[in-house]
Amino acid sequence: MTISSANNTPRVIYTATASQTVFTIPFEFFAVTDVKVYVGSTLATYSTNPTTTTQFSIQATTSASDSAYEYGSGGTLTFGSGQTAGTVITVLRRITIERTVDFPTSSSLDITSLNTEQDQGIAIFGDLNDKISRSITQNDYDESATLTLPAKTDRASKTLAFDSSGNVIAQSAQGVQTVNVATGDAGTSATSTYDATTGVLDLTIPRGSDGTQGPAGSDGSDGIFLSIASQSEAQTGTENTKGMTPLRTKEAINAQVGAISTIASKFFGLKKTVDGTGRTIATQEHTLVGGSENLTLSDYDTYFFATGSIFMSIDTSGHLLINMP
Repeated sequence: MTISSANNTPRVIYTATASQTVFTIPFEFFAVTDVKVYVGSTLATYSTNPTTTTQFSIQATTSASDSAYEYGSGGTLTFGSGQTAGTVITVLRRITIERTVDFPTSSSLDITSLNTEQDQGIAIFGDLNDKISRSITQNDYDESATLTLPAKTDRASKTLAFDSSGNVIAQSAQGVQTVNVATGDAGTSATSTYDATTGVLDLTIPRGSDGTQGPAGSDGSDGIFLSIASQSEAQTGTENTKGMTPLRTKEAINAQVGAISTIASKFFGLKKTVDGTGRTIATQEHTLVGGSENLTLSDYDTYFFATGSIFMSIDTSGHLLINMP
C-alpha cells in the first residue's frame, strides 16, 4: 500500500454519543496490535468477542487498491457495549519497532514483503512524529540550552525550574509556608496572592450575608437577675446585683420601718394656764428625748408627736399610756 502524508496522522479523537459503539479508524495499520484505544483515560483491550465498554473488535475497510494489505485503508472498531454520551474516545497507532523480514542476498525479492517493510518504516516515522509533537521542545530560533534532567538523586523531592540562562535545574520545593486569612466585606469577591520567595499565601474571604434573626430564648428562672436576694440581704439593703420578690420587698420595708421606730421621739403641746392676775398664758411644752413623763392631753389646746411610731395602752387604773421611742 502507499502511505500518503494525509493518511499518516496516527491519532483521532472522538466524543461519543449516547450508546455509540462503532468508531472509524482513518489511518493505515498492519495488525490489530498496532491500534491503541483509550476510553477516557482507560486503555481498552482488543477482543474478538467484546462485551464491555472497554473491550473492542476491529474490522478492516476493504479497498481494491490495497487488496494485498488487510488494513491498508484503515477500518472500524466496535465496543462490546455502548458508550456514555460525552465520553472521549482516543484511537492511535503504535507500531512495534522491529524488522519482520530478512531479505536474501541473492535471488528474487518478495515485492510484497519489501513494500510492507517500507510502509511500516514510514508509519513508524509518523508514530514518532506524533509523540514528538506532544512533547516539550525548544523553538527553532531559541539559543542552545541544557534541557537534560538532573540526576535522579539530585532531583528527588524537588521541583524542576529554569535558571537565569533558561537551563533546567532542580530546586527545593518551597510550597506554601504560611497562610494568612482575612475577612472581606459581604458581596465582594475572594482574592488570593502568593509570594513564591517567602511561601506566604494571603487569602481574603468575604463574609456571608447576615441571616435572619432567630427566635428569642426563654427567660431564666430568675428573670434578668442572676439570683434572688436572701432575707438578710433584702433587710440590710447592701446587695445590688440580685432581684427582689414581693416577699423580699415586704421584709425589707418592715426592717426599715422598724429601724425608724427606734428613732427618739418628742411630744409637743400648747398648754393654756391662768396666772394669779387672771391672765391666760399659752405655754409650749415638750418631752425630753428618751424621758418618761405622764401627760394629760386635755390640758393642751393642741399637740402633736414628732416620732416614727407611738405605742399606746391603758393601765389598770384606766389611764391612757403613750410610749414614744
